[in-house]
Amino acid sequence: MVMGHRERVLSALRREETDRVPVDLGGPAWSIADSPPYGYQKLCDYLGLRGAKAMRKVGSHIVTEIDDRILKRLDIDLRSISMPESMEEVSPGVAEDAYGIRWRFTQFHYYPFEHPLAGAKTVREIEEYDKWPSSEDPRLTAGMRARARSLYEGTGCAITADTGSARNIFHRYSQLRGFAQWFIDMRQNPEIYEALTEMIFRVHTDLLTPFLGEISDYVDIVFFTDDMGSQRSPFLSASEFRKFVKPWIRKRVETLRELAPRSKILYHSCGSIHKLIPEFIDCGIDILNPIQPMASEMDPKALKGEYGDRLCFHGGIDVQGLLPSGTPSQVKGRVKEIIDVMARGGGYILAPSHQIQGDIPPENIVAMYEAAIGHQP
Repeated sequence: MVMGHRERVLSALRREETDRVPVDLGGPAWSIADSPPYGYQKLCDYLGLRGAKAMRKVGSHIVTEIDDRILKRLDIDLRSISMPESMEEVSPGVAEDAYGIRWRFTQFHYYPFEHPLAGAKTVREIEEYDKWPSSEDPRLTAGMRARARSLYEGTGCAITADTGSARNIFHRYSQLRGFAQWFIDMRQNPEIYEALTEMIFRVHTDLLTPFLGEISDYVDIVFFTDDMGSQRSPFLSASEFRKFVKPWIRKRVETLRELAPRSKILYHSCGSIHKLIPEFIDCGIDILNPIQPMASEMDPKALKGEYGDRLCFHGGIDVQGLLPSGTPSQVKGRVKEIIDVMARGGGYILAPSHQIQGDIPPENIVAMYEAAIGHQP
């Protein structure tokens, strides 16, 4: 029996068998870059799509609005609606976001280089910082309900809510204070660590409340992000994670469930995070993304065997080696192997293991989805 897009996704999330594996493309962490040598425009050309425009936000190569013709051609089962994010260019190659953080252009991306709270020594300095995005920003609600309803009713797809400016707590902390300072504050500045984390959490909740209040009737998945691993290991031990991070992740999940009660919660964390997965599950995470198979201890088969009865997986198709360097035949073969492991019994949505960067040939992108749509585990 052929399933509809939303039915296919929701069945997989209930860990039920589906007619084929659900597939996704879109969102900030598994979308497509408009950068050389290939990128978004070359994919449009390869598919013969005329007039497709690469809509990018300031400070990013990632396409914010993927042409719906691409999503239909690749038979994508999900659509995304995003919280607006403010980013303004303040000088050539430099952009400032809604938190007062400045980002500098590099060859592939923008990265933060000015951390406005790096020099803060007291809680009072944290409390007096005045560059926070406002929950009264009309863009948080303007047209959002109509947009969500149109996607829900007009596409028949499962709908994902991208939490935008409220997407991450600890990335935001490190952007405001500096990555190394994040770890230093945990151990040496506990009052500042608690105060700034609480402030970020409160601001995010204020932003999420009107945004999700408008769209939650039509949203099937809400996601938030905070990378917790490098290629080789988590940033923190499990005990440190439980002390410094887990309480906030748990609170964020609880808040999202209150604001979007019909939605599953997807958590994005790059890298080698195997040792933290039990903690994510205990926090109430339903879906884990992006599953980077080349990171240490992130073998999809092992993850499915260990956690597949308690967690759904999203991602898993390697963007570090397979997609940029493999042939279409190799891509198809590996995709089928992943599906045979991950999709059996449901609990899996196929997607790239991170952004589709500009080094991935369009024929390999198409091969990934052709293999997924034509293969039954």
